[in-house]
Amino acid sequence: MAASAEPTAQTFRDVIGRFATGVTVVTTHHDGHDYGMTASAVSSLSLQPPMLLVCINVASPTGDAVHRSRMFTINVLAEGQANLAQRFATSHADKFEGVSTARGTLGALTLTGALASIECRVVEDVAAGTHRIFIGEVAHAEAREGAPLAYFRGEFGQLELSRQDPVYAVLRERILSGELDGVELAAATFATDTGLPAGRIDRALTQLAREGLLAGDPVRGYRVAPVTPSAITDALDARCAIELGAAELGIARATPAELEDLRTLADRTEPPIADSHAVDIDGYAAANTAFHEALVSLAGSPTLLRAYRGLSLPGILVRGLGDTGSSAGTLTSALAEDHRVIARAYAARDLIAARRAIVEHTERTKATHAAAAGSG
Repeated sequence: MAASAEPTAQTFRDVIGRFATGVTVVTTHHDGHDYGMTASAVSSLSLQPPMLLVCINVASPTGDAVHRSRMFTINVLAEGQANLAQRFATSHADKFEGVSTARGTLGALTLTGALASIECRVVEDVAAGTHRIFIGEVAHAEAREGAPLAYFRGEFGQLELSRQDPVYAVLRERILSGELDGVELAAATFATDTGLPAGRIDRALTQLAREGLLAGDPVRGYRVAPVTPSAITDALDARCAIELGAAELGIARATPAELEDLRTLADRTEPPIADSHAVDIDGYAAANTAFHEALVSLAGSPTLLRAYRGLSLPGILVRGLGDTGSSAGTLTSALAEDHRVIARAYAARDLIAARRAIVEHTERTKATHAAAAGSG
């Protein structure tokens, strides 16, 4: 193949436009004024210490203010905030007019409806071509539930998550019903049978394997993961060991905002009753997973969090609980109260109480699954 000519600016813009990104609004405060601009050239850089970088055009007033103030906030926009992306991408006279904001810990405004906000102190400032690269060390970060706004080829849009794909939903339902027990699952086979693109099926299978509902991999093929009482017990014991270690690391370092988030997540695990006879198993499983992930995350250890996620507990526990009818009498408010007790122990910085509550909750969860298996 003949070597191609060096790309022009327009060619490079067109090519790099194929790279889908998230969308952020970068804010800062300097000399009594607030600044903000839309940016997609943002990237995480380091976990220890937590650092990220953002690239801003040298002609941007916001970039100049970041250069002078030595701090900035990255506001990650949610999928419904394309209007904010458009507003902060223009030279609007007052970009913050009518926008719900709060003053962050470093002084810059945060957008209260954003999916996440990350406040940074500039530790390095480098000129490169038409832009400046600001490397920031994270001083404060918080996130909310939701889906991100995406940017692709000059347009804003939504990121299609695998859990939102109807293909994923159908496969998951067939797995939980037992219809696919003992069946070798491969994207190519499903594509032939259904006429759907193999890529969508493969993505759904990968997500289901990540959740613990499938075993195997794309090369060897997938199969429905066996869920036995002993497998559930082993997984819960492993979770308990991880959470006890996480408590040792996290109970003293958690911020007041993180502790409040933990309390909120604990309240959300009250078993959702769909009617007088049925429990929303998926709703409970999602809330339960969010609480336990947050608990492990407070340790600030990516290794521990990977170990927890590697247990694939969400899928294991959903299959262990069975259908909504058989679990109606086993999921009780006592499980949510366990979560609240753990959250209160964290808030009090009481490691002994937190460890005791984690162990007691593990035993109650084992009993819950044993009762579900007996009623199935």
